[in-house]
Amino acid sequence: MIAYVEGLLVEVHTDRIVVDVGGIGYEILVPYFVKRSFEEKLAKANGKPPKVKVVTLYRVSAQNPKPELIGFETVDERIFFEKLLTVSGIGASKAAKALVYSVSTVAKYIEENDVDQLARLPGFGRRTAEKVIAELRGKVLKEALLADEGFADLPSLDQEIDKEAIEVLRRLGFSQTEAKAAIQAARKRGGPIESAEDLVQAALRAQARG
Repeated sequence: MIAYVEGLLVEVHTDRIVVDVGGIGYEILVPYFVKRSFEEKLAKANGKPPKVKVVTLYRVSAQNPKPELIGFETVDERIFFEKLLTVSGIGASKAAKALVYSVSTVAKYIEENDVDQLARLPGFGRRTAEKVIAELRGKVLKEALLADEGFADLPSLDQEIDKEAIEVLRRLGFSQTEAKAAIQAARKRGGPIESAEDLVQAALRAQARG
């Protein structure tokens, strides 16, 4: 088990961060609200990688046999995440994508039986929200009272994905203008896009088709 990783925060992406520990870069999957917090730390560091401690959850499952580290700022956040994973049909990837709000905000929605707000979480919908409430209500009272970051606004995930996809296309040799045009073309074609990787692939397909 890896309980935590402590080192220099060198990269922050849409759904993961990279922490340098003695010259080894650990890629850690993070829920969106955690990503927002680490992004703020990086922005305040004035170009110098800040030292961070990431509480981690090591996961391997039958559905996802590839070992994965999931990161949080506190043990309470990790415990809440583990509770969420006990709900049937919710895996680590789905839970990480859904948690765009702080733990306290999501836990309050559960305890207050607020199906409408929970249903807004990416990848949830009303049926999943009802299932989460049915299985966790009464079990996350402590988390609902946490004094955490309090992120309760729904971020523009599409903008975050577009930004990261443009960076990838730039590394592939696209100019800024070409990358933006390819992203716009991919968005116009529609289809499911849940990550920067999905969008880059769609942009390359759109580019190939002219």
